[in-house]
Amino acid sequence: MERDVGMSTGCFQQQFLFIDVDDVFRAKDSEPIQPALRAWHEDPDWISELADCLHFRELLRYRFSKQGHINVLECRTYKTWLKYASKHFAGCRLLGLLDSRVTLGATAKGRSSSFALSRVLQGSLGYVIGALSRGPSCDVK
Repeated sequence: MERDVGMSTGCFQQQFLFIDVDDVFRAKDSEPIQPALRAWHEDPDWISELADCLHFRELLRYRFSKQGHINVLECRTYKTWLKYASKHFAGCRLLGLLDSRVTLGATAKGRSSSFALSRVLQGSLGYVIGALSRGPSCDVK
């Protein structure tokens, strides 16, 4: 159908058949189906299911020699994991689950407004570049 010059949008739309979306997702004589909503700070269900079905083993454990802010300490832990992964699994793709949203955001962007986090991220860049430059040589046992 063509829209005539001067025809309002409302008149033009009335020429078409509209489907009520609620009717599509409603079974006969039942309540409408609503997707499961979650708060923005809660993880999706598939993350816990993935974590439950994989076999984990402890690779690293250490105590921090100095006290510090929790976000900086978690970022240092991420850097330690990168260091370990670049030495032992260069050229491999590894799955790492982070529970710190600050560390996750800072490492995804590669920067942070926090000077302390930026210092840790600057130190981890060498391990990322070094592991990538070795090429694919994944021998996982």
